[in-house]
Amino acid sequence: MAFVGLKVAVAALMLCALHESAVAESYVCIPDMRQGFAFREGHWQAANVTIKDKLLVKATGRGRYEVSEFGVKKPPSECFREGVHVRCGGYIRGFLMNVNTLRFQEFFLQGYVDGDSPHTPFMSIGRCSQLD
Repeated sequence: MAFVGLKVAVAALMLCALHESAVAESYVCIPDMRQGFAFREGHWQAANVTIKDKLLVKATGRGRYEVSEFGVKKPPSECFREGVHVRCGGYIRGFLMNVNTLRFQEFFLQGYVDGDSPHTPFMSIGRCSQLD
């Protein structure tokens, strides 16, 4: 009889795990402001950078997340959660979001340190909404 109870308990745990993954948290994040720097006329200067991207942040399980841009065919960034923060990126590009305040920062650092580079380093700030 105890063996049957164990089977029921294992089945219930498996159903809970399936339900958890089916309702994984997802967010859409839209920048409010973005500031960059561009190399123009022989020197670096502040540059407004067009805001057109929207980001999708979704949990993939075990504290891992993916961040991807809508309408862009490139692999998503692999991210992880530390407390209330979803963090990803490296030394060139990064993303940081607080799941309580629903605010995020994104940065792109390539350009300035390379001299007269065509790349425009920037930082964005914005807000996210949780998708149901």
